[in-house]
Amino acid sequence: MSATERFLWQLARRSDSRPLALLVTAARAFALALRRRREAAELASLDDRMLRDIGLTKYDVHFALEEPIWRDPTRTLADRAEARRRSRLMPPF
Repeated sequence: MSATERFLWQLARRSDSRPLALLVTAARAFALALRRRREAAELASLDDRMLRDIGLTKYDVHFALEEPIWRDPTRTLADRAEARRRSRLMPPF
């Protein structure tokens, strides 16, 4: 955590600065969403074989990146990979 972030958190913890605390929390959440979006975008550069190794397809990556900016695309990717893994483990009926 940078010195600026530490200062903002100390200031936000004061009881008279509730709006600032909300602003700091929102800014951190937005920064995290942007970082995770960049990480998900890096997956788009992988080839099909590499994506298949982690249980994803190119379509999954593009679908996740189409989500609104405030949604975490890595959560969408994890959900899709888990669903695909579970469907492979399901016994045929």
